[in-house]
Amino acid sequence: MSVIELGDLSSPLADPPPARPPARFRRWPLIVALLGALGLGGAGGPPVPLVRQVWTTGLTDQDGFAVTADAVYVVRESGMTAYDLATGAVRWRRESPLRYGDVTSVQVADGMVMLGGPPEFVTAPGYPSAAMAFPTELIVLDAATGADRWRSPGEVFRSTSDSVLLADRDAHGELHTMRMVDARDGSLRWTRELGRALDVQSGPAQIVTTTATEVRTYRYEDGAPIVSGRIETGNDWMNSATMLTGGRLFVTRADPRGATVTAYRLDDLTALWDRRTLRGSFVTDCGPVLCLSSGAELSGLDAATGETRWSLAGWAGVNVAGPGRCSRTAPPTSPSTP
Repeated sequence: MSVIELGDLSSPLADPPPARPPARFRRWPLIVALLGALGLGGAGGPPVPLVRQVWTTGLTDQDGFAVTADAVYVVRESGMTAYDLATGAVRWRRESPLRYGDVTSVQVADGMVMLGGPPEFVTAPGYPSAAMAFPTELIVLDAATGADRWRSPGEVFRSTSDSVLLADRDAHGELHTMRMVDARDGSLRWTRELGRALDVQSGPAQIVTTTATEVRTYRYEDGAPIVSGRIETGNDWMNSATMLTGGRLFVTRADPRGATVTAYRLDDLTALWDRRTLRGSFVTDCGPVLCLSSGAELSGLDAATGETRWSLAGWAGVNVAGPGRCSRTAPPTSPSTP
């Protein structure tokens, strides 16, 4: 893995700070390691290891876990366990509120453990041969104690310490209703019918929903409609993607000849710029730039203008690895021929 400073590629690389792992569902054995600085010993002394194992716990490939800044939450067939990240000490242990195998997502944020499941399998809109799965219920636990808080139908799209934004899907997997509930007890604050939306994106002040031909924005506080506009996003999830960041909406539309990325101003949905690529592409919020991955090339774009600030070959994808830094995903190498 390579790490770069996103703002200035001419600067020498600095040792990156430990990246905070995302709190999401994982399916591989868990080993917690501590990253330390390389110390200066006496003459001839061995260097201090950069990584040392602190503690470990066993997982199967069917178990899941989520990691936060100070804890690890593990879902096993035997139940759920919360471990202290620094020491591995057990904070709490309880039975899982979902049948083992029905947990489709694990998110930990804002003092809540949010479990999604059981899964519902449907045909992806616009792709008769493709299937998708989504959770049909949200179960919320207290992250500090593991105690039950509340449960509700639907899928979580955003949370704060005060509220949780949920949305419900129909038999085709399309979103038809979104709801804001209280984070403490799940009580309803407001609800809004969506029709047949493909996606819901949310920022601190606004919610954006997209259909195949239209984008609508709503006020986060009460769900009141703000503005709507005709934007061609495609009629399926396989060939279109949306991202909301920095007061702008970015829509990526793929086609047989490549992809088009278009930026829209959020307050009135005015198109700001578009970028055409000759390969399938996707965009990632990289902080000071917008990362555009296209084939085996990665470009850092000015989010306001779409202009290229820098470009790197041999990068198939990118992950944010801390403030102003990213790590790369290398493209697969072709097998050698005799």
